[in-house]
Amino acid sequence: MRKTKRPSRPKPTLQSMAMEHAVAAFQAIVQIAENSLDDSVRLKASQAIVDRAYGRPPQLDPKDFVKKEDRLAAIIAHAMDAGSRLQVSYKGRRKPRPIIDDDIDEDVEP
Repeated sequence: MRKTKRPSRPKPTLQSMAMEHAVAAFQAIVQIAENSLDDSVRLKASQAIVDRAYGRPPQLDPKDFVKKEDRLAAIIAHAMDAGSRLQVSYKGRRKPRPIIDDDIDEDVEP
């Protein structure tokens, strides 16, 4: 009877070796965040904890930030351009009555 070879044990990867120490490393970061006398060290440790809990925030492109006035002007220009090409369908609905200056009674107080 021939003995079959047992499959060889997979070699540990860097990730699996790091995972073995992850709990101890995280506890060390917490200890530093709680007990360090240096504010910058505590801040870095706290940032590491938050990054691991919630993930790092996305990097924003400064070109995406536009002044409110410029953005509003772009929206208005786009709306005006779209309005000139706008075709409204009134299927099954009453067409709105245009406002005429004669319709407004100026003598009536609100």
